[in-house]
Amino acid sequence: MAHASYPLAQRFQPVRSGVRTLQDQLVAFLRGAVAEGTLRPGERLPASRELAREMGLSRNTVLVAFERLMAEGYLESRRGAGTYVAAGLPAPATADSHASSGDDAPSRRYSRRAQAVREHRSPMVSGNPPGPMTPGLPALDEFPFTQWARLSGRYWRGRNAAELAYTDPAGLPALRAAISHYLRAYRGVLCEPDQV
Repeated sequence: MAHASYPLAQRFQPVRSGVRTLQDQLVAFLRGAVAEGTLRPGERLPASRELAREMGLSRNTVLVAFERLMAEGYLESRRGAGTYVAAGLPAPATADSHASSGDDAPSRRYSRRAQAVREHRSPMVSGNPPGPMTPGLPALDEFPFTQWARLSGRYWRGRNAAELAYTDPAGLPALRAAISHYLRAYRGVLCEPDQV
C-alpha cells in the first residue's frame, strides 16, 4: 500500500541540533502516536524507505527505530506484508478513565510482552528484597558493612593527595606487573608489564 503523502510524517519535526539523536526522537514520536491513538493497533506503517524519504531521515534511522519499537512491543513485522502497530495493544485511555484512576501521569499502553517485562523488575529498582541466587547480586544481607567501613577508613587515613590525581594512563604499574606475571605463569603468554 503506497502512501502519496503519509499524514503522520508531516507532524514529525526533528531537532537536528539537539541532544537527542534523530533515532531517539523518531522512537519517542512513534511511541507517542501509538499511545495517543493516532496509530491504532493493526495499522500498517509505510515502508521504511518511503517513511525515511517523507520524514527527511536516513533509512537506517527508520529501520533501527522500528526494531526498537518491535523490541518494546509497539510494532510487529509480518513477513512479506510490512510493519504494523502491534495488534495486542489496549485501546487508548479516555480522559474520564484516566481521571477516575487517580493517576496524574499520562496513560501508557504496553503489549503483553512489554507489560510482563515491566512487572518483572529488578529487585534493586523495585525496592523488593532480592531473592536467593539472584544473578550478579551477592548476599547483601551478609555484607560486612561495619568491617568494610572500618577498613576503608583505615586505608584512606594513610593516603596522600597525590593518590587521588591522575596516574599512568596505561594503568597502575604494580597491577600491570601482576597481570603480566599471571599471563606468563598461567596462560603461557610472554609479556612485560609495559605491554599490558
